Amino acid sequence: MQKITPDTISPAVPASATHAVCLSETLDIGMLEPLYRQLEEALAAKQSTLVLKGEQVNRVDAAGLQLLAVFCREARTQGYSVRWQNPSGALRRAAQWTGLSDWLELEAAV
Repeated sequence: MQKITPDTISPAVPASATHAVCLSETLDIGMLEPLYRQLEEALAAKQSTLVLKGEQVNRVDAAGLQLLAVFCREARTQGYSVRWQNPSGALRRAAQWTGLSDWLELEAAV
């Protein structure tokens, strides 16, 4: 019989079950490729919670918001939780103006 020690017990949920994505200052059509790669890496990390840090965003267009909305939908479909951390005023305004606030769930941001 194997001796049970603190080293042989693996927790049901890893201590660090989050993956953070720091959004850049500009989320527009010209920045979609690097943003897409970041978001793709976040999904590949297979962490239970994906955190989008939006405090640096000062310019965003519809294409950037659409990519974020698709990412949020896909992540939730795959069973991940998506949280926002400090979304900027510019990001919030653009989401409201385009009608994507609900898709992005920005109201629940901390």
